[in-house]
Amino acid sequence: MLVILFGFLIRDAFRRRSFEKQLSVANDHLEATIEALERRGAEAALLKTTRDELHLCVTAAEAQACTCRHLQALVPASSGAILIINNSRSMLEIAATWNNPSPLADGFSPDACCGLRAGHLRWRSSAHSAINCSHFTGEPPENYACIPLTAQGETLGFVYLTFPTQEIADLARG
Repeated sequence: MLVILFGFLIRDAFRRRSFEKQLSVANDHLEATIEALERRGAEAALLKTTRDELHLCVTAAEAQACTCRHLQALVPASSGAILIINNSRSMLEIAATWNNPSPLADGFSPDACCGLRAGHLRWRSSAHSAINCSHFTGEPPENYACIPLTAQGETLGFVYLTFPTQEIADLARG
C-alpha cells in the first residue's frame, strides 16, 4: 500500500512539473502579447497626435514639417523625404526631408517611382524585390519604401522612407 501511495506522489510531482512548464510558457506568451499591445497603444497615441496636429496646419509647408517630425518618431532610425508633384504634373520635387535620406534626385518624372506607378505602398528590399525606383542620384539603398500621397482621387506625391538595416525595415513593416 505504501509503494502505491509513493507511486501516486511521484506521478503527481511529474504532473505538477509539467503543468508548471506549461504555465511558464503561457506566462511568457502573455508577457509578449502585453508588450505588443503596449507598443501598438503608443503607436496609436502617436498617430492620433499626428492627426490632430495635421488638422491645425494651414499651409503645405506646415503639414510637411509636421509629417516629417512625426514620421521620425513613428519609424525610428529611418530617414526620408516628402516629394510633391509640381503644378505642371510633370515632375516631383523634394518638399521636406529628415535624417539625410540617401541621394534622391530633386526633380524627376512621376514614372521614376515604382510606388507611384503601382498606385500603392511599395516596399523594396533585396529579399522582396529586385526592381528599384530610378529617382536616385547614386546607388539605390537596399531597403526603402515609397508611399503615394493621394487626396480626393488625385496623386499629390509620395513619402520616401529608407532604413539602414534589414532588421529596422522588418520592424517598420511590422
